[in-house]
Amino acid sequence: MTLTEVISLLEKQVNPDLLVLLDDGDCYIEHNLHCALNAGNGFLERRYADDRSVQTSQVLIGGYEQIADGRWQAMLLCSPEGNPKTKLLGSFSSRNEAIATLWLARHEVSCPA
Repeated sequence: MTLTEVISLLEKQVNPDLLVLLDDGDCYIEHNLHCALNAGNGFLERRYADDRSVQTSQVLIGGYEQIADGRWQAMLLCSPEGNPKTKLLGSFSSRNEAIATLWLARHEVSCPA
């Protein structure tokens, strides 16, 4: 999938109040329910089976946010050997471009399973 195709998916959403913006069964992007949809931030999470229960758990692996100048940033979170690191993916003029960039980078993160 390309950046343009992901942006197109976001623009075609039937329900603009939907908090889960993209979901492939493994990862999903969810907008922060405490923020307006045209502002604020959201989270990229990966599901994994928790050996201690029958439920699926999630781990935060990235996010997007609107910064003070009105632009949007997307970043990945990783924990190599337990040391959390943030990888900035870029600063964007549109929310959808930041979300699409984050979505396309979702498999670059190494997370504990």
